[in-house]
Amino acid sequence: MPHLLLIDNDRTFRATFTKLLKSNKFRVSSIDHPDQLTSALAIHRPDLLLMELNYPDADNDGVVTIERLREWCMVPLIVVSALVDPILKTQALNKGADDYVTKPFDGDELIARIRAVLRRSVVQFDKQMVPDKPPMLIKIRDLTIDLDYRGVWRAGKQLHLTRKEFSLFRLLVLAQGRLVTYEKIINDVWGKPANAVERMAARALVKQLRRKLGEDPANPTYLFTEPGIGYRLEVNVG
Repeated sequence: MPHLLLIDNDRTFRATFTKLLKSNKFRVSSIDHPDQLTSALAIHRPDLLLMELNYPDADNDGVVTIERLREWCMVPLIVVSALVDPILKTQALNKGADDYVTKPFDGDELIARIRAVLRRSVVQFDKQMVPDKPPMLIKIRDLTIDLDYRGVWRAGKQLHLTRKEFSLFRLLVLAQGRLVTYEKIINDVWGKPANAVERMAARALVKQLRRKLGEDPANPTYLFTEPGIGYRLEVNVG
């Protein structure tokens, strides 16, 4: 049964919408603000998000929320919003929303749209084909890495990694402490053969990743350099 996460600050709407979704054989969890989204993704592990963009706090920009989310998370997302501005709709779709539905909506049509997005979803496909696949959640000391949802936490605090930073970190995590060469990094992250320019780009990416991990390059605890060869992630307690 697909699990949907509803993000909307209207309690009455959430209750009504949840009833509609459950009557169509969806599991539903809900939160009232995008600020809670990161923890909700880790806790509920939904197959699809349904998100309102209109919130009373001026600091919250729904399109920016989508853009930031897509830096580390590929869970399908349908905007279900009272905002009808066509420019906003275009921006939301360009930043990573899979569909945009305006309120009020026809319930049957929205259910059909949800099912269509789920059919296209890699996440949903994986779960149907391998229903007993365990969640790709890895713990290394005070790091928690969710490979399915592209999330990384250190001591409970989320680290917002870019796509390339996460691709590099994922490569190091899956190596389980083994050395990862420059050639492997450049081939996997950039999809091209290694040369002097790409090695410089790889070193710059490692520097960014170290900064987000809170590492001191001179005295690392996780990310170690093998000079001229590559990098390894220390997975054991020193």
